[in-house]
Amino acid sequence: MEFLKYLSRESEDFNANLILVGVFAGVVNLILIIMLTLAASKAATTRPDGTSLALTALCIAAFWFSKKYLLTRATIIVEEIIGKVRRRIVSKIRETDLASFENTGPEAFINAVSIHANTLSQASIHVIHNSHAVVMVLLAFGFIYYLSQPGFWIVTSVLGVLVWAFFRNRTPLNKALRKIAHTENEFMRGFADLTDGFKELKMDTKRDREFIEDFLHGLIERCMDLKKRTSHMINHNLLIAHSALFFLLSAVVFILPSFGEQEAASVVPVAAVVIFIFAPVSDLVGAIPFLAHAGASVEELERIENVLNAIRKEDASVMNGNDGLVEEEFSKLEMKQIKFHYQDKSTDETFTLGPVDFELNKGELVFMIGGNGSGKSTFLKLLTGLYQPDSGVIEVNGRRLGNKQIRGYRNLMSPIFSDFHLFNQLFGINPVESEKAERYIEWLELTGKTKIKNKSIANLSLSAGQRKRVALLVSLFEDKPILVFDEWAAEQDPEFRKKFYLEIIPEFRRAGKTIFAITHDEHFFHTADRIVKMDYGQISEISSGKAKRPMG
Repeated sequence: MEFLKYLSRESEDFNANLILVGVFAGVVNLILIIMLTLAASKAATTRPDGTSLALTALCIAAFWFSKKYLLTRATIIVEEIIGKVRRRIVSKIRETDLASFENTGPEAFINAVSIHANTLSQASIHVIHNSHAVVMVLLAFGFIYYLSQPGFWIVTSVLGVLVWAFFRNRTPLNKALRKIAHTENEFMRGFADLTDGFKELKMDTKRDREFIEDFLHGLIERCMDLKKRTSHMINHNLLIAHSALFFLLSAVVFILPSFGEQEAASVVPVAAVVIFIFAPVSDLVGAIPFLAHAGASVEELERIENVLNAIRKEDASVMNGNDGLVEEEFSKLEMKQIKFHYQDKSTDETFTLGPVDFELNKGELVFMIGGNGSGKSTFLKLLTGLYQPDSGVIEVNGRRLGNKQIRGYRNLMSPIFSDFHLFNQLFGINPVESEKAERYIEWLELTGKTKIKNKSIANLSLSAGQRKRVALLVSLFEDKPILVFDEWAAEQDPEFRKKFYLEIIPEFRRAGKTIFAITHDEHFFHTADRIVKMDYGQISEISSGKAKRPMG
């Protein structure tokens, strides 16, 4: 089975030792059945002897401890495998470049580390619980053969027909489960749109109705219909499993006596063994749907990892390296003949930026302007190293930037994107002195709105403008040489917007920071050293501002 193969591939501890313990538990289980069957047949004529009681107690203890070891050890192994797979997927996402990640979308990754990982965990419980039953059932059939060969053939024939009926729909069932996994991914993507676009949906009744009632409800209906059809196949199998005992006992009771008096005498012990093994057989059959779900989850996990393996990656050898770029004081950044092609996966349209030549010098304040779709955001991702150019070079302090320097290059910058994300902890930042944090919070007019406690941000339930101030607060703590802003002041009130351009930015410049900002605040263009215009993927105009650099 693919699930068991996957477990054995992922862990060396999922090996023969567990199989041997399972075999031992199954053998002990069968011995218990035999001893109790024989004791029951003698109970009418003789009293149970102490030896039989002691052996039964010993077998129960052996079964208890072997099953306990099997459950405990196998559960630990499976959870370690899930942790290993999650870490591996996280690491591969970490190594993925932004353009590839944006094209792929996060929904399948989220399902992989949540739904499918949990499915493996649940399936493992059933597999581990019933692993000894496989051995016990096989040995029990050997005991039935010993009791009555005709009885053995009757039981195996009837059971063979039932098993055939059970597995007849296995292929369409697996196909349906894969389709369910795909549809669940689509629903997760739609549900993310519901939460991310909550305000936009509230603002337009027609949009809200079409999105919720036609699109999202449609996905829910598709998921529900698929699961209903799949449940019919699963329920068909469960009915076969639950009715199997009656078919087997009927065959033993009504067919076996026709083979003669000697076989008629075997009806009771054969029927007793069938009754004993029916519960394990039923458990094994009941575990099959979980194994089918686990198999589908294994396929999805492997597909996700194959997707991550195939898309563009960054150099993993320098994930934590800087290659000297951060240690060296920043003086100049140059982009030479940079070109980048971006294909929208939803429209198949290709946007081309460049060739672009651009430079940014230490202490400069540069504004970028341009209309929607002009390429500003794409340029910003190229400038910050999140997108890798298709051609052209980037130089820092005269040194050409290569794959091994990309992390160090990014570490020079503290960007606040228009779609920025705030973590509720100051990851990667040394603990901040409380007095310093309070001084910055007061400066950004966030007193009473939030505070820094240890390395945690106390409150992020703020307005859009206030959240951007918190992002700026984080930039202050990072203290990097280059600050990058994407329409930072757009959600600020007029007074604080004025403060940002006429007080905060000059203070950054006095501290020696270099600032690049996308903005449309033309009332403050005079504060910039240069204004760069982006138009249709080209820098079409460069004008000099009138700003004088603050003396520091």
